[in-house]
Amino acid sequence: MKQLKFIDRDEELKFLKNYFNSVPNALLFVFGPKSSGKSTLIMEVIKDMQNKDFVFFYYDLRTSGISNYYDFVDFFTKESKSGTAKYDIGLNLYVFKFGVTKEKKNELKSAKKLNDVFDLFFDEINQVKKDGKTPVIIIDELQMLREIYTNGGRALLEYLFNFFVTITKVKHLAHVLVSTSDSLFIEEIYNNSSLKKTSEFYLVDMFDEKTTTNWMKEEGFSDKESKKIWDEIGGEPWYLQELLKETSNGKCVTDIIQDRINESVIFLYSYFLNKRNRKAINILKLFRRSDIISVKEDSDKIDSNLLTQLVQDEVLFYNPINGIIKPQSRLMLKAIREIIKIHKK
Repeated sequence: MKQLKFIDRDEELKFLKNYFNSVPNALLFVFGPKSSGKSTLIMEVIKDMQNKDFVFFYYDLRTSGISNYYDFVDFFTKESKSGTAKYDIGLNLYVFKFGVTKEKKNELKSAKKLNDVFDLFFDEINQVKKDGKTPVIIIDELQMLREIYTNGGRALLEYLFNFFVTITKVKHLAHVLVSTSDSLFIEEIYNNSSLKKTSEFYLVDMFDEKTTTNWMKEEGFSDKESKKIWDEIGGEPWYLQELLKETSNGKCVTDIIQDRINESVIFLYSYFLNKRNRKAINILKLFRRSDIISVKEDSDKIDSNLLTQLVQDEVLFYNPINGIIKPQSRLMLKAIREIIKIHKK
């Protein structure tokens, strides 16, 4: 069976490696469309750099189940295997989690102030520094903590960002990378004046045409088939992986592409049957002839509430850094244009 492999992210790898080799001085927000390969890229960097004087603390919040402060404490701390607070091996051979003693963990669970958790983080970061290594904290999908509040009613993220700024820009102790597919979350951060001055933003997008077609040719597809795959499906890693699996089982590539298009068209058709969504078709009509739209240039044609809805529902992707909106993928672009045709009828 053909499997998705790590391919041609040389530019992104170089950027992240250079970033981690520099003195910590800002939070780094890595963002991009869903399934663009952000987590895969991050794990590749960890694999390449773990034995080069770096210790990576990686947290994936997609399946964390965090709903309150105590869940947060449980997730971000683990009982130390050795009985000490020194960092212990975590999710895999390359990634560590902060370790605590059983007594300390019980103390943290009953704590009312986040400072107790942050004191633990400082202890572990300083331990890594004493060992002559650079600590790197990576949090995948941090926006999952958006609705969590402390006992005092203050947003948990507000405390976290203050802590991250302290260990990066203020004390230069550790790197902090936050990864997210929620571009509206990035917009909130980017428009926050205090965070904007302490943060950097880096887009990880879908594969481009050259990368996609070259990969497909390497997998044995003809020039014509590779071009068709790009034109109809685009460079979304997940869909390309599924295509490889299905063709390895003997299914025709043309049939696979048509199935994917039909699925996307049906999704959008059902989406617009909902009365709340019907007016959103006016925004999608902007993509009749264009692949990307500038929010600034077309502001008179774009209802901000409807745009927010389309981004939240992962129909469109919005880049708040350059003010560009586009379909989540070329496959979604294809489906949008089919829906526009149906709507005209």
